[in-house]
Amino acid sequence: TKSGAAAPNKEADHERAAQAFEAAMRAGDRTPATRQLASLASSLHADALARSKRFEAAVAAYERALALGEPGAASSTTMRYNYALTLMQRQQQQQQASSSSSSTIRDADDDDDAPLAQLEAVVAADADHAEARHALGLLLLRRGDYETAASHLGRAVDLADGVEDPAYAERRYNYGVAVLKLRRTGAATAAFRDVLTSRPDHAQAAEALTALGVSLSVDKPPGGRVAMTTTPPRPAAAAVSPHAAATTTTTTTSSGGGDAPPDTTSAAAPRHYPIYPYEALRAPGPFPDDVRVGEREMHLSDEEFVRVIGVTKDVFAQQPKWKKDAKKRASQLF
Repeated sequence: TKSGAAAPNKEADHERAAQAFEAAMRAGDRTPATRQLASLASSLHADALARSKRFEAAVAAYERALALGEPGAASSTTMRYNYALTLMQRQQQQQQASSSSSSTIRDADDDDDAPLAQLEAVVAADADHAEARHALGLLLLRRGDYETAASHLGRAVDLADGVEDPAYAERRYNYGVAVLKLRRTGAATAAFRDVLTSRPDHAQAAEALTALGVSLSVDKPPGGRVAMTTTPPRPAAAAVSPHAAATTTTTTTSSGGGDAPPDTTSAAAPRHYPIYPYEALRAPGPFPDDVRVGEREMHLSDEEFVRVIGVTKDVFAQQPKWKKDAKKRASQLF
């Protein structure tokens, strides 16, 4: 290939290959080798479609690949896992599109059925498939099956290659959320502290520990390892979101142009929203005792609020009720 020549269009190449093998099968060549090659080409085509975020087309390509492939083959397990992830990505894409309009939002549990079945099949075929265990645990966590979710997430943690494994912190954090939902605060605290040991910058784990009444200071001694020391929990007021604190103090200006003193008689009492991680706030619960169930989004940190809702708290506050409700439904915070 000459320098500067356009890179080959892998998506189109794989599609043509899949079509060629399927044409050969229709012409009478239905040998196992041809079926496997057709399945592989369809799978590679699906991978390329998913990378370009064409999830609807990718789902169809994976379904063709699975129909052609040999069910017990190792390649089928990988294909099924990728198919499950693509189903989840398609669902997320659809929810984002729905939240930006006033259209009816579908029940997330119904959309979870297909990827759940695929991930269960992957784990049945390969009990040590760590990524499938983790994804399955997250889906079960969303559905409210916290006990089974904790089991899969715990196994995913065990399968990580030690605390240095990049995947360890996220798996351990999600395990902590699952056991927190089960009100096993000791196990949750231990999990969140382990996360900070491997990733001291993990903001969600730090926020979860603060919500549990544990404040951690992280120091690096001469040896370079992270040391963690427990300090007394801060007063409840210190756990208020910076946004909430900033919007509860107002100053009025008199008609004469001078600054009038704050109106302390008519101002509403400040609302305190202890910060919790998103997974502890999403439906169906149970929720921590000090959470305002109808305003669960306000218990998110400012950073996580933007990640989950898609706008800042200030922008959200100015939106019409129907739009707020749509965003909350899409995020399972309604």
